[in-house]
Amino acid sequence: MYEKLKSLSIQPGGREIAGWEQILLQEKIPYELSDNTNFNIKIFPKEVKRNDMLDYVANGGIGIIEKPGDIEELNLWKSGEAFVSTLHFPEINVNHVVSPTIVDIYNTKGIGYFNVHEQRLIKYEMEIGYHPVIIKIPHGKGFLLVVSCELSKLLGFYGDTLRSYSSYTKVTERVSAIDKRSISNVLVYVLKLAHQLAGIPYIGLWYYPEKEKTLFMFRVDVDGAEGYNTEKMSDISKNYGVEATFYVNKDLCINDINALQAIDSFHTIGNHGDIHNVFDSFQDNETNILSCQEWLLNNLGAETNLYVSPRGLWNESLALALEKLDFKCSSDFGYHIDGFPYHPVVNGKRLNLLQIPVHPHNVGRAQVYANESGNFEEVEPENITEYYKRIIDEKAEKNEPIMLFGHPHGLGYQDEVLNNVFSYIKEQGIQSISISKFADWWLKRSKTDIQVNIDKNTNTYAIETSDKDVSIYCQGEGDKVILPNNKEICIHGSQIIASATPISQFV
Repeated sequence: MYEKLKSLSIQPGGREIAGWEQILLQEKIPYELSDNTNFNIKIFPKEVKRNDMLDYVANGGIGIIEKPGDIEELNLWKSGEAFVSTLHFPEINVNHVVSPTIVDIYNTKGIGYFNVHEQRLIKYEMEIGYHPVIIKIPHGKGFLLVVSCELSKLLGFYGDTLRSYSSYTKVTERVSAIDKRSISNVLVYVLKLAHQLAGIPYIGLWYYPEKEKTLFMFRVDVDGAEGYNTEKMSDISKNYGVEATFYVNKDLCINDINALQAIDSFHTIGNHGDIHNVFDSFQDNETNILSCQEWLLNNLGAETNLYVSPRGLWNESLALALEKLDFKCSSDFGYHIDGFPYHPVVNGKRLNLLQIPVHPHNVGRAQVYANESGNFEEVEPENITEYYKRIIDEKAEKNEPIMLFGHPHGLGYQDEVLNNVFSYIKEQGIQSISISKFADWWLKRSKTDIQVNIDKNTNTYAIETSDKDVSIYCQGEGDKVILPNNKEICIHGSQIIASATPISQFV
């Protein structure tokens, strides 16, 4: 007899659990907000009553808690605290995670590490100051996973800085001061480890239609049409079936209406603000958005619910203005780069507005770096192409969506690069999709319910979903799974079980 699998719950904790919820909503694995103990896995806020948490673990549960300090009953003692700027997780190939945070120092072994003496030479072959980020502690019949810092909380912070963003280039950009993509990857690893320790498969909804490993999007920020460059980017993209999104800034394009009208209707127009800046106040941001919105409608006949912020800047008043104006999505590298879409939380409320992270590399910044450093290799067409190919390969391997962007005044001069990158996307069998259609797909996926049931006598899992268009992702070892079409399979490692709906319906 099947019963609902109560695999995971989060102990209610307000803003303390918002980061974990973001990851669970991205992964679309079943969970509940509950303080009940009849779940295989529980994520606890650090204010939880210790005896309740330890009793749960002792009885066979898998607990997760961040920055708990001392846990006397487990003989876990912190020797102090430190402020560090980077974390490293070589076990999962996630290294140099930019994550300025306060950490508890535990003198024990674990997963991942930080060093309290950052950017120092090793002398006398003495490696000092290394401490773990994640500690796996057995207790009774279960395990407690202790994270030495409030890692999930970092996902909700904003603020940007000039920094490097890829090991493949020396170019810097003013992007999010926190590497939220890598932090998200680490939190997913913790969840998968918890499922493994609980002896249950990791089951959720796949990120894309069918068995697509990734999808490709192309964005053009039009801060001036730059002669025929905007039209040329439109034509080249269309030739490869790439439905680009041209985000137009009114102030910088006020005299370029004829050039903008040459953008092929195959593509989509988005709002990039009137003044090329973001404001502190809600009212000023709303006015700036609406002024561009009206101008786009009057001059290009374009009604849009797509937005990207000028200069990649982000703040809460901007997000609230976009929410009020019912924009569908935004993409702001000052808030988040790379990784999966999500709904930001502002004032304790998760918005309907979707944030779709972009990869921040652009030729204009590379040119600035070349002029300042005298290193012009970064702006040679073959090197730009090679850089983008490496990013595409990396993202495809990680199953992340690929969004590249450029400007008419930068990438618009690089016909060879555009042709080579779009050719490479086709050669790799990667489907391209417009930003708007990808947002629609993600919102459709977000609304899809998933329930996992278990027959404890046969240790078989039956999966139900509310939308058969959405594929299922399973990870386990020897687990029997019955799919919504009643087909039974045995999971070994990671498997994507595709829907019957062809991807052509979505792209």
